[in-house]
Amino acid sequence: MKLFGTESMKIAVMVCCLSLAVFFTFLFHYRYNTSLVFTHFFYIPIIMASLWWRKKGIIIAVFLSILLILSDLDNTEIAYNAIRGFMFIFISSIAYILVEKTRIAQKEQISSESKYRTLFENMADGVAIFEAMNNGSDFIIIDVNRSGKQIDQFALPDQFQGKRVTDVFPNIKQFGLLDVFYRVWSTGNPEKKPVSLYKDERIHGWRTNYVYKLPSGEIVSVYRDDTEKIKTEKDRSLLVAAVEQVGEAIMITNQDGIIEYVNPAFETITGFSIEDATGQNPVIMKTETQNDEFIQNLWKQIRQGDTWRGYLTNQRKDKTIYETQLSVTPLKDSTGNIEHFVTILRDITHEKKREMLLQQAQKMEALGVLAGGIAHDFNNILFPILGYTQMIMDDFPKDSLTYENLQEILKSVYRAKNLVNQILTFSRQGEQELRPLQLDLVIKEAMKLLRSTLPTTIELNFYMEQNCSMVLADPTQIHQIIMNLCTNAYHAMEESGGVIDIRLKEVVIRDVDELKDIVPGTYVMLSVSDTGYGIDPTIIDRIFDPFFTTKTRGKGTGLGLSVVHGIVRSCKGAIRVYSELEKGTIFKLFLPRAKEAGQDIVAMEPMILPRGKERLLVVDDEKTILNMLYQMLTRLGYDVVVLNDPTQALTIFKSHPDGFDLVITDMTMPKMTGFELSKALKEIRSSIPIMLCTGFSEQVTDEKIHSFGIGTCVMKPVIYSELAQKIRSLIDNKQ
Repeated sequence: MKLFGTESMKIAVMVCCLSLAVFFTFLFHYRYNTSLVFTHFFYIPIIMASLWWRKKGIIIAVFLSILLILSDLDNTEIAYNAIRGFMFIFISSIAYILVEKTRIAQKEQISSESKYRTLFENMADGVAIFEAMNNGSDFIIIDVNRSGKQIDQFALPDQFQGKRVTDVFPNIKQFGLLDVFYRVWSTGNPEKKPVSLYKDERIHGWRTNYVYKLPSGEIVSVYRDDTEKIKTEKDRSLLVAAVEQVGEAIMITNQDGIIEYVNPAFETITGFSIEDATGQNPVIMKTETQNDEFIQNLWKQIRQGDTWRGYLTNQRKDKTIYETQLSVTPLKDSTGNIEHFVTILRDITHEKKREMLLQQAQKMEALGVLAGGIAHDFNNILFPILGYTQMIMDDFPKDSLTYENLQEILKSVYRAKNLVNQILTFSRQGEQELRPLQLDLVIKEAMKLLRSTLPTTIELNFYMEQNCSMVLADPTQIHQIIMNLCTNAYHAMEESGGVIDIRLKEVVIRDVDELKDIVPGTYVMLSVSDTGYGIDPTIIDRIFDPFFTTKTRGKGTGLGLSVVHGIVRSCKGAIRVYSELEKGTIFKLFLPRAKEAGQDIVAMEPMILPRGKERLLVVDDEKTILNMLYQMLTRLGYDVVVLNDPTQALTIFKSHPDGFDLVITDMTMPKMTGFELSKALKEIRSSIPIMLCTGFSEQVTDEKIHSFGIGTCVMKPVIYSELAQKIRSLIDNKQ
C-alpha cells in the first residue's frame, strides 16, 4: 500500500505541517524576537505542496503566499520575505514543470518504444530492417523480428546483426530482392516482390516481400514464408487435375442426394453433361434392376458412415444400358458429421464382355475336350456300323426292301457322322470347311430340330424356288444361322404366337447401291420372317453389335445376330433387316452362288470300287473294327493281316519287312500310338506306305503326318468307297 496514497491524507499532512510552521514562526518572532529567517519554515509546506500536488500545489502555494502578505502589511520584513518566498516558489515551480515535462516525455518515449518493439517482435510476418551502404549497392542487416528469425533460421543475433545482406543471403541478387531494396531506397516508393522461390545452401522456400523506406532512411522488408501455401496450392491443383482428368466418373452429392459436382469423365460415361446432372438426383441413371429396397439399403449403409462398394446396371442419357463398378463414400467435416457423399463410377461394360467371352471360351474349351473324347469313341462305334451296313447292302439287290432299309441305316450313320463333325466345329476343334452346299438340305435338317422344340403356337413354314443354286458355305454355320434367326423370331412371338416363314430363292443383284457391301451378281437369298412385335427403329442399327440385346436377363447374350452377321460376311455375302412395329421382322441373307465364289461343281458319277491283291497289315485296338476291316478289304481282293497289338505288329513287320505292301494303323492305341508305330516302321523300311485311321485326335496335324512319313489320314467312320480309293492310291503311287 502506498504511503499517503489518498487525497484526504495528503491534505491532512499538509495542514499539520502548515500549522507547525506558523506556530514556530510566530513563537520565535514575537516571543523571542528572533530573526525572521525562521519565517522561512513557513515555506516548507508550501514547497511540499507544490512538489506533491504539482499544479494544485503551486496554486495553493501562491494562494497562501498572498494571504501571508495581506495578513501583515505593516511588517515590512515579513512582507518582504513573503514576496521573496513567492518568487522562490514561482521559480521553483517553473523549473519543476520543465523537469517534469522532460521526465514525462522520456517516459512516453520509453513506453512508445516498448509498444513498437512488442509489435515488431510479435508480428506474424517476418520483419527485417536494413541500412544502405556503398550508395545502395549492399545493405547491412540492423534487426530481424522473432518471426523473421524463424523463417530465415537464425538461432543467434550474431548470425545476421551488422552483417551484409549479400553475405547472409548469398543468392539474394539472383532472387531479385536486392534490386528491389535499391529501388525503394533510391526512390522512396514502396514495392512488392511477388512470391518466388529463394534457395541457397542454408535455407530454401517460397517468399513474398513488401519493402518500404523509413523516414530515417532505413529499408524495411516485411516478408512471409509461403512454402506451405504453395505446396497446398500445388497439391490442390494436382488433386483438381487428377479429378478432372481421371478416367472414372466422380460425382459429389449433398446429404439429400442432390448432385453438386461431376467431373468430365462423368459426361463421357453417362452422357449427362455437368448442366444436366447438377441439381439432379442420381436416380436419372437408375434402371429396373435397382429396386427401391436396394436403394434404401445403400443409403442406410452410407448414412451410417460406411463405404458402399458394388456393381450396378445403369442407363445413359440415351437410355442405353451399361455395367458399372462403383463406390460411395461419406465425406465428413472436422466434427465427424457427414456433409457430402462422393461416388466413383467406372464403366466395366467392356470388361464384362471380355469376361463373358473368357467364360464362353472356357466353356468351349471344356466342350472341346469333351467333344474330342466323344468323337473318338463315337466314331469307333459308327465305323463298324457303317462298314457292316455297306457290306450287307452289297449282298442284296438294290430293288429289295432289305436294301432300302439298309439305306436308311446308312443315312442315320451319315447323320451321326455329320453330328460329330458339327460338335467338333462348334467347339472350335474342327476346321470350318467352305464347300458347295445345297441350302435346302441344311434348312430341312434344322427345321426337324426346331419343330421338336418350338411350341405349337408357332407355325413354321419353308418355301423354296425350284433349281436354286448351291452356295459356298460351311453346313454347320448355315445350320447355326437358321437356329439363331428362328430362335429370335420365336422370342418375338412367344406370348401371342405367330408364323415363321423360311424362304429360299435365287436373285440377281444389278444395282450396286441396293447392297453396297457386295458385288453385283447372282445370289441365293435366304429369308427368315416372323409376325412378332418388330424392332424399334431407334435401335435397329445396333442389333448386329456384339452383346447388344433387348431381351431380359437369361434369355439372350446379344451374340446371336452378331454371329449370323459374321458368318454371312465370311461367305462374302450380305444381310439386310426390315421391320415394322407390331407387324413383324424379316431378315434377308444374300449368299453368292458356288460358281460365283470361284468353284465349279463337278457332277458325281457312280464309280466301281478299286480292287487289288496286295498284302495289307491292319493294326487297331478295337476287335470289332478289325473284323469289319478284314471283311471289307478281303471283299476287295486284298490279303489282310489284322492285329490289335501295335508291338506285335512291329515284331512281325521286323521279321518280314518286305512282306507287306501297305500298313493301316489306328492313332490312339495302348502301348504305342500310330505316330510311334509309323516312325518305327519307317526306320525298318522307309518305302512302306502307311495310312493313319483315327476317330479324333488333337495331335493329328498335316505337319506331323508328313514328318512321320505317313501317306494319308482318314477320319473314322470311313466310307467304303473312300477307303478303297485311298488304299489303291497309296499303293499305286508307291509303285
